[in-house]
Amino acid sequence: MDESKEIIKEQLNNISENLRKYVLSNSWSEAVNRISRQNNILEGGAVGLENEVMFVLICLEPPKDFVENVKRELGLDENTVRKIADSVNGAVFAPVMKDIKTYWQNIPNEVPEEIPKEEPIKPYDSFEQTILRQAQAMKPAGNRSMNYESRSMEEEVPKQQPAGSDPYREAIE
Repeated sequence: MDESKEIIKEQLNNISENLRKYVLSNSWSEAVNRISRQNNILEGGAVGLENEVMFVLICLEPPKDFVENVKRELGLDENTVRKIADSVNGAVFAPVMKDIKTYWQNIPNEVPEEIPKEEPIKPYDSFEQTILRQAQAMKPAGNRSMNYESRSMEEEVPKQQPAGSDPYREAIE
């Protein structure tokens, strides 16, 4: 059994008997499929919507996150997601919403361990310090080879003029 199925099986044991019977009855799945068809959601999106509904039903996700999760999962606009959420609330969540709310009320709010705070960014005193920081952050150029028609450096060095000649005049040959 893969990990996601194991998590779902474990979570089914943590929810109320009434909620567990409702989830296992699959009547909610038919309602979600109907809502998907009514809102012209393609099959891949319908599976995503069904998953999000199931996560709320088995209390893996709180109901308050449902709209954002569906919006993210399906990539739909706010109005369409609200319409879908209203339909799901009436047809799927309504019969067991009391059980879902009871579950979430009995879960203590987890207080995360204190997160170490980062030092605030200090503004630099001067322009020079800013430039110095930027220069330190840059990677050294190293040996960069620029392939300009395979020219060597010797070809690019101009020929030296003899002493006393004008460098701006062309030599007459």
